[in-house]
Amino acid sequence: MRLEIYAELEPSRSGEEIIDRLGSLSAIYGRIDIPDIPLGKPSTSSPILGVYARERFRADVIVHLRVIDHNIVSLKSIIKTLTYVGVNKIILLRGDPPTQGTICTGHWAPEEAVTYAKGYGAEAGLLISPRKSDMEIIKRAQSHASAYYVTRLSHETQSRVERVLGLLSEVSPNSVLGLYVVVESERNRRYLQENNIPAIPLQELPRMLEWAETVGVERVILSTPGDSHLLMSERLIRLLDGWIKPGKV
Repeated sequence: MRLEIYAELEPSRSGEEIIDRLGSLSAIYGRIDIPDIPLGKPSTSSPILGVYARERFRADVIVHLRVIDHNIVSLKSIIKTLTYVGVNKIILLRGDPPTQGTICTGHWAPEEAVTYAKGYGAEAGLLISPRKSDMEIIKRAQSHASAYYVTRLSHETQSRVERVLGLLSEVSPNSVLGLYVVVESERNRRYLQENNIPAIPLQELPRMLEWAETVGVERVILSTPGDSHLLMSERLIRLLDGWIKPGKV
């Protein structure tokens, strides 16, 4: 199948647990998505973990970079260094306000950072919310990012997401079309509901992936907030049969 499946690394306060998760996800999926400072709380560094995962586990990684945490010189330096060491897939995002300190003044907009990153050969991506208007989505698509990842997929938003994918394909036909999919399980259902996070029920994931292929999606990032072990569970791996080829953890 054409779909590339990336497993998102769930944050942890334990350095040992983070490294164990990186190894397990690399063995199962071979592709890992690494968030950058989720919810604006101090966390592990996405760029550093991305380099580590690539060198230690030979994983294909996507690293996130929050523009509000860096002045332009700092962000340029990080992007440039990532491309020099072979970490080329980057998602540029604004990010939630930091829980400590302040937003960096004079920071770039994600679209501006995309242009710079592409100049260094990076696959520079952006997140797209279906809650934006068609006009806002078209404007963001005109930045011609290397990849776009549409968020907030659920049964209720599926038709809107399909509309957004169509707009992106029309305005920026050479960009990779991606979905950022949150998976719901018994364990994280309450967390997702309390935080108003749209999700796809675990048992319905194969059907949703089949639909994604029919509407031109090439890449999917799977996220399981509140259930860090779900992506490594035998149940989910069986559901992804045909999309991934599990190795030994």
